[in-house]
Amino acid sequence: MVARGSSFKVNFEAPLGKRAYFLSLYEVTYETNWAFSLIKLSALNIIALLRIEIDASLNTELNISIMQALNMSHNSSAHSNSVLWTGKPWILPGALTRSIFLAAIAVVVVWLEFFLEIADQTIAGVDLMLWTGLVFFVLWLLSLMHLVLLRASNTYILRNDSLEIMSGILTSRSFMISPSGFSDLEVVRSISARIINSGDIIIRTQSETDSEKKMVRIRNPLKAADQIREVMARPIVRIDRSDSTEEKKQS
Repeated sequence: MVARGSSFKVNFEAPLGKRAYFLSLYEVTYETNWAFSLIKLSALNIIALLRIEIDASLNTELNISIMQALNMSHNSSAHSNSVLWTGKPWILPGALTRSIFLAAIAVVVVWLEFFLEIADQTIAGVDLMLWTGLVFFVLWLLSLMHLVLLRASNTYILRNDSLEIMSGILTSRSFMISPSGFSDLEVVRSISARIINSGDIIIRTQSETDSEKKMVRIRNPLKAADQIREVMARPIVRIDRSDSTEEKKQS
């Protein structure tokens, strides 16, 4: 039966061979439209992720600007805790790469199914090509879910006097690194990460239990590393109250 709204017509007065050809052509067109609908849904999800990434970046920059403006009105003690930089794993390039890779493999597999003339075979009453599209769609969602969880479970906050690394979703953990406990840092970037200006930052501390902390998928990692070095290189001046009181008594 022809789908509603379709402009396809079958001439039943035509010979049987022509009718079979037109019907098979309609089936292929129908299945192709289903595949295009799946691709369209995947593209819409990618656009939604892109909008979420852009909105999150804009909100982060806005929050930093508001915090800096508020800190300017505070005294010097409050200013010492102002936020200089905040970040999360940049998952947009990875999401696009995985989506394009899975889409290319899905197109090749579907083409092979048509080439081998097995696309119209049914499994549990569903065509094989539909099962192929469903499998790749589930794989695509699982691959993106890993990236979304990675972004949601990691937050990095650089202040005037410390670096805070927060991890976890249900159970959140916070690790504070002060200039006195900072040892060194390393920026790790692969060839693909250099192209998209992304990378990992490894923070080495003087802690005996947890000497390394990794900040993953940082956007513009060289700039972030320079800011971290600048904060960690600042000297810390401490005044001992007992010594100051003794000096006052002697004077």
